[in-house]
Amino acid sequence: MDNRLLDIIGFQHAYPSQFISEETKLRGEKEPALLWVDSKTGHGVLDPVHWVPLDHYSSDYRTEASGNFDGTRITPEEHLEIYRRLDKQQFKRVANLLGENSKVLEIGCSYGGVLREVMSYGVKVCHAVEPNVEDARFVKRALPEVSVSQGGFLELDLPEDYYDVVMSFQVLEHVASPRLFLEKILRVLKKGGAIHLEVPNHNAALLRYYAEAEHSSFYYHRNHIHYFTSESLSQLCKLYGYEGLVNCELTYPFFNHVYWHFNQAPQITAKLALNTPQPCNDLTATGHSINKFFRDVEKQYCQLIQSHGVGDILVYQGRC
Repeated sequence: MDNRLLDIIGFQHAYPSQFISEETKLRGEKEPALLWVDSKTGHGVLDPVHWVPLDHYSSDYRTEASGNFDGTRITPEEHLEIYRRLDKQQFKRVANLLGENSKVLEIGCSYGGVLREVMSYGVKVCHAVEPNVEDARFVKRALPEVSVSQGGFLELDLPEDYYDVVMSFQVLEHVASPRLFLEKILRVLKKGGAIHLEVPNHNAALLRYYAEAEHSSFYYHRNHIHYFTSESLSQLCKLYGYEGLVNCELTYPFFNHVYWHFNQAPQITAKLALNTPQPCNDLTATGHSINKFFRDVEKQYCQLIQSHGVGDILVYQGRC
């Protein structure tokens, strides 16, 4: 780590000496990769030699980021169906910030799953930014009442001192400079406006505590530059003008963790991985009881994971 890289990623508050180099394996890559880890917060930064090109997200990203873990390309319509439950969970976490007079911006709206929930809830104004051409076109067709700008958030001209709520789900980890990202959000938010961010957790249970799962070679990949911890996310948001809290959530549940433990590989599709199996015919008393047992185990596991702060997602809510 050197001062030049710290400037690029907006970590001028840190020192090169506090970052330790680690060798890791990236998803789908044979050669090892270099990760810089902050010894104070546990925050990880992928070395720039591994970063994707600037235009990657406008087209190529959707050929790599698939809900099918064999890499089979799927459409925005299919993404919407696969992640419907997750979209509802994400919306539920941000709904407390919304009101009927809210002006809302989503950065990186993807196929529009959360936006669909926002529009059903009802807000005054809803804008979105999405770099991927195919996804942006789909959202414009599917949700004509949403104003969608295709392009990168940092490059687009957006109204300043305008939005009541800015939300972003699993986008910040893709951005070279979280500082520039957070500073621009500050400019477009009204004074006292709310920010909602969700990013993967670098201290997630499946990565840190499941010794046999070998999850690291799936967790790290070249589309993610930053690997946040609760400490690093909280620190960055405070440094750049926000007051708020970080919580963690579990999105990929207990039975997905069990699958990783025994198979050292992901399930075939995200739809399977995100859902709790209901193995029995629910029409019988016995089957109903067994299915309920699965759900109860899932609920207890989720509570346990979140109590230790090792869920797979970090959620920051704050105000400027």
